[in-house]
Amino acid sequence: MKKFFHFSILLSFMLLFSIKTFGQIEYQKLDGSWQGYIVSEKDTIVLVFDVDSESKTPVLMTFPNFAMQDVRPQGMRFANDTLQLSISALAARIQLVYKNENEMDGFWIASNSKDTLSLQMQKTNHPLRINRPQTPKEPFPYSSQIIIVQNKKAKVSIEGTLTLPQGKGPFPCVILVTGSGPQDRNSEILMHKSFWVIADYLSRHGIAVFRYDERGVGKTTGNFSTSTSYDFTDDLLAVYTHLRKHKNLNKKQIGLAGHSEGGLVCAMAAAKNKNVGFYISLAGPAVRGSEILLEQSKQLFMVSGKDEEYVNFEYAFRKKIFEMFHSISDSQKFAEAMREYFEKTMTEISEEKAKEHNISKPFAEMWIMQLSSPWMKEFMSIDPANYLRKMKCPVLVMIGEKDFQVPHYQNLPIYENVFSESKHPNYTLLKMPQLNHLFQTANTGSISEYGRIEETFSPMALETMKDWILKTIKTN
Repeated sequence: MKKFFHFSILLSFMLLFSIKTFGQIEYQKLDGSWQGYIVSEKDTIVLVFDVDSESKTPVLMTFPNFAMQDVRPQGMRFANDTLQLSISALAARIQLVYKNENEMDGFWIASNSKDTLSLQMQKTNHPLRINRPQTPKEPFPYSSQIIIVQNKKAKVSIEGTLTLPQGKGPFPCVILVTGSGPQDRNSEILMHKSFWVIADYLSRHGIAVFRYDERGVGKTTGNFSTSTSYDFTDDLLAVYTHLRKHKNLNKKQIGLAGHSEGGLVCAMAAAKNKNVGFYISLAGPAVRGSEILLEQSKQLFMVSGKDEEYVNFEYAFRKKIFEMFHSISDSQKFAEAMREYFEKTMTEISEEKAKEHNISKPFAEMWIMQLSSPWMKEFMSIDPANYLRKMKCPVLVMIGEKDFQVPHYQNLPIYENVFSESKHPNYTLLKMPQLNHLFQTANTGSISEYGRIEETFSPMALETMKDWILKTIKTN
């Protein structure tokens, strides 16, 4: 789930840094594009330099694997055929020696880990670029409208985009709901604009789509940091009620589709408003957040190559934390118990192991802070089954085979049990082959693949959604 994407290195690459202004003459021999590779035991990172001696920013860096472009070094110097770049936020330095018009050799020096990795840069006319081929491009065979919805209860103004197919309508409509973390209407991650891709595809096939900025994001007002899944549900219900009055939409055929936590929010809304036309869960959870987080961390550690001993220790350590969270309701007592647990664990394991697993007093405080946020408190405790069993509208649940953030084996059986016990009249549960949490066709499902994969949203998954919606509205 997106809130738990701990893209520490990826997020660092997103930062833009101030740069000192140097003379332009020194950089003339470097003009053009250069490409190289930072090779470690665990990964190979592609690095591209774009050098323009006429620019105030002579060197811009791009990391295509992570969808990070135009990164500006904090410090830069080129003298005596030696290029030096300082990037403090990455805790790294680059030193390259200009050998000839086509080659530079040197090092990537990570100051935190004290690793020094060799780096060879080659001049190229065809550097690797970030490619997102599914991002919609004009002309569009549908119209778009900006719609503003008022959640009067929360005094929040919600802005989104409605795409309407060609023709008079009224059209069926899907309201898209983003997952965890502050998300805009396109649900953009690593330059992948998945909700725009979905809206474009469905609207080309006769289905209207409304996507909106989350509370406190983009053009939507409100405070995201103090909001919970209940608040996001209220926003969604305000949007749903507003769109039912739209003259070009069939009010009986307006459904909800949510990704990750958005699937939970949609379930909560559909359980509360029985008029919802249909419900689509795109990797939405069927178990409590604490169960999701526990299994998620285990799987992500495994797919990242951690050994069995490491994984088992982390699983047991985190499980105890979550048990304490659910058993101690008082915030102050929970914080005290957490500090004691960390201190006790530090006395029982070696200093090296404590460092390896980030078990320290500062990390205890970080855990306390994270588990004390309004959003986390609710997410950890909400049981989606309580809402799923109340729904009567048609249901489609899709979870990727390689989704390690909301694993299919943990969640699909719960969906099956809940809908079977509640005697739900119309539900479809699908494990989508080869797809990860973002519904990309993936090799491993690892988070590190998200930015490297050019595909934004699987065409197979798009077609599955479209076919199911059209069949459902025809049948119902």
